[in-house]
Amino acid sequence: MSDHEAEPVRYFTLNMGGKEAVGWFQSMSGLGAEFTVVEQAATDANGKPHKFKTAGAVKYSNVVLKRVADSKKDLWTWVEDVFNSGPSGKRVDATIEAKDQAGQTVATYSLTNAWPCQWKAADLDASKDEAGFEELHLAYEGFKRI
Repeated sequence: MSDHEAEPVRYFTLNMGGKEAVGWFQSMSGLGAEFTVVEQAATDANGKPHKFKTAGAVKYSNVVLKRVADSKKDLWTWVEDVFNSGPSGKRVDATIEAKDQAGQTVATYSLTNAWPCQWKAADLDASKDEAGFEELHLAYEGFKRI
């Protein structure tokens, strides 16, 4: 495959706190950052007022990971702990790896001080033949692609 051909991503793994693949996910969304835009007033050399825009603080959007509910509880133990006593002391550096069909890493994103800020159980309906997806939302303080 040439460097210009896109390799489809089949799943994502979440590694956190030095533990490999604590969760496998079918989708990831929301990873991103933006500057808050600050409008400031100034006066030019002739005394004429004008406004200009400058960059404020960087704001990181929450990452949303979705997966089929499974019986493993490693990830749930962390989520439960944070929801019971708050994120203080429970933030972890984490990586999300996008994997292709062969299990090879296509892209890796590193999250700084990640913690679960929302979790949603799978919608379950026994009358339908569908898998139930649960959602994990992670807040974080910085990211980079590695």
